[in-house]
Amino acid sequence: MCRAGVSLWPRPSPSWTPVAGRVLREALTGPLSGHQVMLMVDDGVQRSLSLDLLLTGLTSPTVLLHTTTHNTDNHFTTQQLTLTQDVLLVVVGTGSPWLLWSPPGWLSPRVVLVLVAAQTCSARKHFQSPLLQNTPSVALLCLNHKPQTPEYSTYSVMTHLPLSANPEPLSLGTWHPDTFTTLEEIFPDQFQDFGGTAVRVVVSLYDIPIIFSKDDGEVDGFSARVLATMSSWLNFTYSYNVIESAVWGERMENGSYDGMLGRIQKGDGHLMINYLTITHQRTKDFDYSVSYFTEGWVLNFFSALLLPSALSRKCMSLLSQSVSQEPRVWVSRGLLGLWLLATWVLRVSYTSNLMAFLTVPALPPPLDTLEQLADADLRLCMLDYGEFVPEALAMSTHPILARLGAKLDLVPIIDGLLYEGQEGCVELVLAGTHAHVETYSYVRLLYRDLGHGGQVYPLTEQLYLGNLAYFFTKNTPWKYKFDIGMRRLVEAGLVWHWYTDFMQDKAKTKVRESRLPVLSLSHLQGSFLLLAVGGGLATIALLAERLLQPNTTSP
Repeated sequence: MCRAGVSLWPRPSPSWTPVAGRVLREALTGPLSGHQVMLMVDDGVQRSLSLDLLLTGLTSPTVLLHTTTHNTDNHFTTQQLTLTQDVLLVVVGTGSPWLLWSPPGWLSPRVVLVLVAAQTCSARKHFQSPLLQNTPSVALLCLNHKPQTPEYSTYSVMTHLPLSANPEPLSLGTWHPDTFTTLEEIFPDQFQDFGGTAVRVVVSLYDIPIIFSKDDGEVDGFSARVLATMSSWLNFTYSYNVIESAVWGERMENGSYDGMLGRIQKGDGHLMINYLTITHQRTKDFDYSVSYFTEGWVLNFFSALLLPSALSRKCMSLLSQSVSQEPRVWVSRGLLGLWLLATWVLRVSYTSNLMAFLTVPALPPPLDTLEQLADADLRLCMLDYGEFVPEALAMSTHPILARLGAKLDLVPIIDGLLYEGQEGCVELVLAGTHAHVETYSYVRLLYRDLGHGGQVYPLTEQLYLGNLAYFFTKNTPWKYKFDIGMRRLVEAGLVWHWYTDFMQDKAKTKVRESRLPVLSLSHLQGSFLLLAVGGGLATIALLAERLLQPNTTSP
């Protein structure tokens, strides 16, 4: 048990104080037992309670916070701060302590239990405090005072449903240690149903295949489908706050963000569902969901299309053999004609392929590793939309990544273009001077849509592996419901199913729309028709020869 700078001694107490002390100890030894607890007792209540006696013999680790210390960021050790992230138990008197209305940034308990050690209890006021508004699970213990027998006074257990149509305090019953034995009993799910709450989503619709706008104006993408499923399950509506300039947002010196993350930080939206990876800095400034998809950053290079290899020399020598004696049997002569025609077609094909192979200049071997790229003359190109990759490369202590960061060129966002400036990197890649840094799925669809899918290839070794997540405003109390739902969707395979279906649909569409048709058997039917016509003519000639030739008998 840890204690921070509190002077404890018994003082005269009103008649209801022993009841509050008894309930406090029953809570610590009952539903809160086995959990890491931070206890904060209001300064006025400390003068009435003997905390030494109340906290003696507790088996759970407890941190005691002094209520008169407002600047608590530097008042605790790392071990104590770790203990505070589970359960917070606040004992208040007639007023409301600063911890409820001005909680420090590091304080983010999972549950908060408020014990009101006073005759009057303003439940609605306590539930409106910022700490209780931003905590996933809260409960309030209010005194039921009986003037005739104060020592037998009881407490009511209350909670509230902040997203329901009627946010009034909800009574769970009268406190008794045998009735409320677990955290689930004293802290019911406050967000079982969102009650049709309107959720604002800050989004950019240029993030294929995460989320994008189709030709008919409908928003699609596998991340959008996840959000639609969550909306149906939790009963909330959502609207898109579309940002035309797709800048994710970077942290400035004053701690604020620009771009789309800045909108979330300022409260213009509740969450952001674009391609946002979990980074250390973002986790400190925002709440984030569990990861629902994993995708790496790849580098795309320009490659020439390799022509099919020629036939072997052995095959060529076989096809060049002459016939020393003409067969006299008409069946053999027919088969010979077909064979000669087939070998002629194969020889012409071989010669054409050989000439093409000899006239195409030799290509350098493809790059496979980041080290090969760092040693090559190629530079890197990336659209400057606020992702962590440029800063990570610049600050990396890994020698290869640091060398790649020194060769990275950022191209600006251009709102008038279809892909907001990605076309600039595409031109540099096709010119053979740069490698394009982008996520795998997006860059694959980008080059396919622009008609260059067959002219580029990705580096085998990935640059970074990104874990995608939804990002919320800090201290969003209902974020944990998204964690539960998204984890179920991932485990059921629905997220991967939506992703693969979408990628396959896009692939089929682009095959139909491609200017360069894919070779199939129908494109080779001319050779087979020529072979059939030649065989038919040879057969007719053979039959005519047999009919017109005079019948001679050998002596």
